[in-house]
Amino acid sequence: FSVSVMRYLAQIHYAESTAERATLAGLLKFEKIAAFGAWSTAAIVGFSGGYSAFVHSQSIVTVLVAALVAAYAGGMSGRNASKPKITIGQSVATCAPFIIGLFLSGEWVFAIIATLVGLNCYMTYSTVIGVHKTFIQKHYATKELNRIAHYDSLTGLANRTTFLMALDEVTKKDEIVSVISIDLDHFKRINDTFGHDVGDELLAAAAGRIESKIRSDD
Repeated sequence: FSVSVMRYLAQIHYAESTAERATLAGLLKFEKIAAFGAWSTAAIVGFSGGYSAFVHSQSIVTVLVAALVAAYAGGMSGRNASKPKITIGQSVATCAPFIIGLFLSGEWVFAIIATLVGLNCYMTYSTVIGVHKTFIQKHYATKELNRIAHYDSLTGLANRTTFLMALDEVTKKDEIVSVISIDLDHFKRINDTFGHDVGDELLAAAAGRIESKIRSDD
């Protein structure tokens, strides 16, 4: 009950702390609170299951608690896929004491259940790692596609689309804006004489020099 109250209060604090959540330190703080709450709840569920299996192996209470542990453990893989550390900690805190209690009960049926719970724990670990890898790959793929769509692959500078978007955004602010157009003289002659590879190197070098002279707010 106390853990549930703490998680509820943390949730309220999280909703009210918009400014704090805007910083990396604030996000890390709330992540630690979430991890503590998740692991504490998991440990309580796991130890309750282990205690019931060991002390009340012949009671209907064990059946009910076992169902609670199974339901809680079964849903962990989908709740915190972006944070495998939290889910793996939950899985271990839930399953380990429950498995130990099942084996200590001395019942062969409980030993089979303990084995199945262990397999479920391992599959949860595999699922979470797989989902997390997919999540990370999708994130970087989206980031790369965004870079390709908005930046020139040769020079690394913003392309025409990004330039027009930035120009449109600036002009909407009703401020004075200066646009400078730069042309490389005789560039075609360089391409025709020395080849396109040299022309590409010239473009990249020119872009680098121009970028080095531009201020961050330009």
